[in-house]
Amino acid sequence: MAAYPPEWQIHGALEYECFHLAAGVDQVMGMTVLAEVDLEGHLLGTFRCALSGAGPITVKIPATKVFPDPPAHIKRMVFEVSADAGEMTPPNNTTSTPWKDWSASIKDRTIIPLDAEGTALEPEPVLKYLQELAAKDKPAGASSRWAIGATPSTFPVSLQMEFQVLPAPAKSLTKSNLRVDNCVSVQLARTPLRVDLFDGKVAAGPVPTLFAANQDVAFTGLMNNAEVTLVDLMKMNARFLFLEHISLGDAIIYLQGHAKKAKGIPAFPAPKQSGAPLSKKPRTEEATISNQQASETGELLLRLQISSVPDLDPPGSGIIWPQGSGSGSEIINLGSGSVFPLSQTTPRNML
Repeated sequence: MAAYPPEWQIHGALEYECFHLAAGVDQVMGMTVLAEVDLEGHLLGTFRCALSGAGPITVKIPATKVFPDPPAHIKRMVFEVSADAGEMTPPNNTTSTPWKDWSASIKDRTIIPLDAEGTALEPEPVLKYLQELAAKDKPAGASSRWAIGATPSTFPVSLQMEFQVLPAPAKSLTKSNLRVDNCVSVQLARTPLRVDLFDGKVAAGPVPTLFAANQDVAFTGLMNNAEVTLVDLMKMNARFLFLEHISLGDAIIYLQGHAKKAKGIPAFPAPKQSGAPLSKKPRTEEATISNQQASETGELLLRLQISSVPDLDPPGSGIIWPQGSGSGSEIINLGSGSVFPLSQTTPRNML
């Protein structure tokens, strides 16, 4: 973990949109936050979550975890979800991908229906069932997305990639509270992210990789205006949340209502600061997160219902975190309690 200020990594501004991370030798999925900075040490308010991984992540989801009351031929199916780092990377200034209709994923083979023995099935029966659901007076169906969230059962707080669903077609998820990172969801799988984090003494959350028009001048600005950068940094890292998760049944009721704002909680509130100032040139008007706000956030986290965030190690589940033992990264399937190595994939062009 890094102290603040860290040894900043600064790249040229033209590299911001095309910057990619190399995959780690142990194949564990990694993430770094990319941010643009001006010549005085101000973060410009734009960021990008860059992911790295050695291959596609694959997880098997029982159909009953996606559809609340499917017919018998659908109920027996298992869906194999496959995505690489590029497909899971959120758009700029977000921590989640847009909701994608289940039928679109079936068509592009990022989701493949399987039988009980793991044999790939024809997609037409699933597509027909989804069409029937969408034609109802109250359209039903399924949509999925990938989201970066905080892991509540670890200390210090770490980040994870989550596979989330909602029981509705993507075209119906138009309400404002359904189109944001802080959105209620049914969490079906998660995998840990390797992220370089601050130690929490002065700053908390991911250590960003920075981009500037003039790297040398920007570095001087960062050193001379460390407090300015800290304020901007904590505002950016406040975008990473303990996300609110609910059951499939509760999600149906939620979508039939007013889709109230989710109760996501910032994972990295500003730490209490003490001692001498970090900067010789503090900003005169600072939008800081107060100690009182940080305390209130902690109290909210304690009141968060345990059922809304699946535990890492439910009693008797046998779920374990991957140890990078040479078999590749693994993803935890919350639907079945199984752990699947990333190498077990079904080719997308296989019917």
